[in-house]
Amino acid sequence: MNYEDVIKHESLSNMQLAGTLTATEVNELKVQLKTILNADQTMRQAGIVYFLITTKPVPRLRGESDIIYIGQSKYTLKDRYQDKIHQECDDYNWRRYEYILKECRNPIRIFVTDCLKPAETEYLLIKRYYNEHLDLPPLNRRG
Repeated sequence: MNYEDVIKHESLSNMQLAGTLTATEVNELKVQLKTILNADQTMRQAGIVYFLITTKPVPRLRGESDIIYIGQSKYTLKDRYQDKIHQECDDYNWRRYEYILKECRNPIRIFVTDCLKPAETEYLLIKRYYNEHLDLPPLNRRG
């Protein structure tokens, strides 16, 4: 399952690019995340499903995918993450972002769409991803 497969889903047709992460060090990632969260779109659009998408596919247990995270919020992206930037940039998470961004030379794009049933849609998308790849998106894992 790749991003192109996702946008064909009728309830996700309003997908918009919220921003791109290209950081080479953790403080730069913090700045980029804050900039994305303070953009007009991420402050207004509530009831969302969102994706972190790489430019090049990442190997999975079975196949590969450009989707590295699938998430949802009944609120806005800013509401979901404004108090969690420090967690996204802690050593555990930064090492994963760093590997994708630096080692793979692979920018991460964040796409957001409004959705009538965000939690149900996220569940179905993660289930579909798992069925296809026998694996979760790499950043959906928490340690």
